[in-house]
Amino acid sequence: MFPTARVQDPTTVNTEGAPFLTALFTSTSASCVTGLIIVPTGTYWSQTGQTIILFLFQIGGLGILTFGAFFAAAFGRSMQIRESVTFGEMLESHQRGDVRRLLLAI
Repeated sequence: MFPTARVQDPTTVNTEGAPFLTALFTSTSASCVTGLIIVPTGTYWSQTGQTIILFLFQIGGLGILTFGAFFAAAFGRSMQIRESVTFGEMLESHQRGDVRRLLLAI
């Protein structure tokens, strides 16, 4: 809901504000990386709105699990062996140390 509220903010559009369903559809579509739109992105959304939509695409592209693992690794929380194996399989890495290095590189 936060991305919807942020996209609905009047500073993110070139008009008076985005309707709730337009903001909800756009933010959901962006975070799911489907690329479906109901308003022209280049003209309807302001520079701020386009930046938020781009950020949502990035989050969707990385995946929530990879994003969460990155923050866990970045803030020094060590991964348990089961977590490391799971992320290693997701990222197609077979050595335990590679997972942390790869997540930090992303």
